[in-house]
Amino acid sequence: MKKKCKIAVDVLMLGLFIYLINFNAGMGLLLHAVLGLVLYAVFILHHILNASWYRALSKGKYSFRRRMLAVIDFLLAAVMLGMMFSSLMISGMVFRFSPIPIRFEWRKIHVLSSGWGVLLMALHLGFHLDSVLVRFGRFFGKTNFAYAWVFTEMLAAAAGIGCLVRTRLWGNLTAQDNAAALPASDPVQFLLTGFSILGICLVVHFLLYFFTKRKFP
Repeated sequence: MKKKCKIAVDVLMLGLFIYLINFNAGMGLLLHAVLGLVLYAVFILHHILNASWYRALSKGKYSFRRRMLAVIDFLLAAVMLGMMFSSLMISGMVFRFSPIPIRFEWRKIHVLSSGWGVLLMALHLGFHLDSVLVRFGRFFGKTNFAYAWVFTEMLAAAAGIGCLVRTRLWGNLTAQDNAAALPASDPVQFLLTGFSILGICLVVHFLLYFFTKRKFP
């Protein structure tokens, strides 16, 4: 039951993240702010459900995979805190009852942290998806189906990176608005961001083959 709850929380958090990263004025600041608060609540719940991970930090040996995942997770937590704090500093744009003066320079920090948040979340997902893909690949054994599966993964990775180029994520990573991006109200933009995250996950999967010296396929 707890595992299903974790999966549901993670899927909800990813969906909210993808939707919010594609924000534009047409969505309405109030909706964006409310969904942002929901995202922060889900993020906190995610950490509560995974409290055992923190308790295990001082135990066992740290392989390359474990070290990298720990670094990514701590960076993701720091970016999320930056996104939360910057939201607070510009909350007066949405909530009239906010006692904090509006500081527009925090908007750039908010955009920057949200962009890097999506990237780090994709890397985080890539590490977890890797083990699933490895088990699935081993199901085929040393057959032509295994090589066909790997080729399919490569095509999906290339397509995902191609989608990444078309999204506004690059603008968010440098705190710049990407005027060439598709409008956020367009569901195509949502799908492009989703496929971009999948592409990053698959790139992580292939890099782990190289750095951990696993047998291929």
